[in-house]
Amino acid sequence: MTALEESRIVGQHAFHLKMITDICVAIRNCSKKTSTEKMLNIFIKTILIHFENEEKIMARKGYRFLNSHRDDHRRLLGVFDAALKYFSACELEFSGNIGDQILDIIQTHAEAYDKPMMEYLDRISS
Repeated sequence: MTALEESRIVGQHAFHLKMITDICVAIRNCSKKTSTEKMLNIFIKTILIHFENEEKIMARKGYRFLNSHRDDHRRLLGVFDAALKYFSACELEFSGNIGDQILDIIQTHAEAYDKPMMEYLDRISS
């Protein structure tokens, strides 16, 4: 993996973590539902692009766990879509801890899938 690719992936991870943290804060603070919903939509659209970028790099580098990583991306997209539908159907104060749940899911994915992927890509680049 080139330094630019690694920088892009790491930057995207940081961007999405910040974005979902902002969504959590907006939900906790009962911010305007339409703006919070818009943030959630943007999060889903941008994370889809991130997933595609990661998968292209993994395929190009022959990462042997690409299929399971890709499967988890699909699972996450399903969770995010369901969360958005639930959030859209609820009053903001009844939407509970959707943001916190998404944050937990992302952190679990990062630890189980992204960390080993980045370690592999760093190892083969050395």
